[in-house]
Amino acid sequence: AVLTTVMGIAAVGFGGVVYHTWYEWHEVHKVLKSFLKPAYLLKSKIKEVYFAREEYQKIFSVVAGDTKGKYYLLVGENGTGKTQLVLRAMDIINHYGVVFCEAHSDTEIFKTRLGRALNYTFREDYIGGLFAREAPERGSALLDVEKALNMVEEVAYKHKLRHGRPFVLIINNIHNFKDDEDGCDLLELLQQRAEAWASSGFVTMIFNTDDYSVYERMKMDASHMETIRVHDLEIDDAMKYLKDKRRGRESDEVLMHIVKDRIGGRLSHLSRLTKEPDAVNQLEDEEETWLINTIGLIPNFDGPEYESQKYALAAWKLIKELIKSPTKSVTLSMGRDITGNPRYLKKLDHDGVILIDTENHIKPDSQISINFFEKIVKSKGFEEKLAKVEKRLEQVEREERTRELIWSNKNKRSWWI
Repeated sequence: AVLTTVMGIAAVGFGGVVYHTWYEWHEVHKVLKSFLKPAYLLKSKIKEVYFAREEYQKIFSVVAGDTKGKYYLLVGENGTGKTQLVLRAMDIINHYGVVFCEAHSDTEIFKTRLGRALNYTFREDYIGGLFAREAPERGSALLDVEKALNMVEEVAYKHKLRHGRPFVLIINNIHNFKDDEDGCDLLELLQQRAEAWASSGFVTMIFNTDDYSVYERMKMDASHMETIRVHDLEIDDAMKYLKDKRRGRESDEVLMHIVKDRIGGRLSHLSRLTKEPDAVNQLEDEEETWLINTIGLIPNFDGPEYESQKYALAAWKLIKELIKSPTKSVTLSMGRDITGNPRYLKKLDHDGVILIDTENHIKPDSQISINFFEKIVKSKGFEEKLAKVEKRLEQVEREERTRELIWSNKNKRSWWI
């Protein structure tokens, strides 16, 4: 009986060791597979919005694993084609050696997305977990992200030894990370890994953002980071793109007027124009409606609208200076002086009202924005409206600072405040 018991325990122990060894190998194999097999869902997101430019060749080279010793930050306004550029580069190499993950403001959701992109379950399906007490720190999303990156490093190291090329990990839309403690910690964690991997050559990381504030945050700790700015198309390139897609349905003069004077070279706008002949008016209406809802001035606003109108007033003061400038731009330091609050500049950039480039210049977000701003700033009564909002803000601020004492003679026996 004793021998049978000992043999049973030994068999269970041996089985546990075999299972644990297999599970560890299986986890590594799954992560390796995520880099080597194409993601068909990503293939379905590739659109026809594409125009070959100088920076595109650079991105193709990075995604193909031909560059080492750096990681990359793609910066550009929403609609300039950054994500499509990356997806197309991945498609050209059939997604070999590349994993793509979409950022999210919630760290738990980002952890889940990263795990899904890497085929990594954070050991949630490990049977041995049934017999172990869960550690108190297990609930931390940041810790789970760190574990996933450790797994990537292990897999990438083995792949580098065999094939001599790095894996590529792409984090898209990192401006979605909140500008709070959790968001900053997550971005710091990812950047630290990007720096370490750039030095070792195991993994090349590519970050993609619409916001200048992300560039500012990352630049402080960047030793191996290279920034690639993705701009709107130049007038000639936009004309070439439209003529190719519209196939001579309009004259060059009409297309030049549309591109130069109305919608500019924003790739998302041009793409809509190729599919919808009357898209110009619709694009202008949508942009104007968005701007009015975001920074519209309300002279007789109620108290709860105080913060939004303070933001709108700062925005229009800045816009007024932009329109007055011959280059339709001001320096970042001037913008801070005009708005009086650097947080407003970050929010205006995030909301798509302005753009801040890597040369520290502030500009309207698009040609449609420039046209709308000019129309409003030069309209009759704009200055009076601006003054009324400013006066109303001062009035509300005074009311908030005032403490009114109310005396009452309750039951004619005592006074109370």
